[in-house]
Amino acid sequence: MKHCYTIALALLGWYLMVPPIKHGGYDSSAPLRQWSRISQHDSPGGCEAQKAFNLVHCDAGNCELVLEMMSNSRCVSTDDPRLASSK
Repeated sequence: MKHCYTIALALLGWYLMVPPIKHGGYDSSAPLRQWSRISQHDSPGGCEAQKAFNLVHCDAGNCELVLEMMSNSRCVSTDDPRLASSK
């Protein structure tokens, strides 16, 4: 494996992201650059594990909210071009 390719892989990460809230619900059709990053991970598996952890460890009073948030969330690569600001 080439050295520069190895470095690029090491820098790649994953964001767990949720869409903005619009009209009382999550707007999953919003451009990805408008979504909120709620955590960062080294791998897609780590990101998905965080989603599962969030669901299992919700408080009795907020499980419905967490379920809705996690069902609308996405794991996105840090180099995804959709995260770039439009100019």
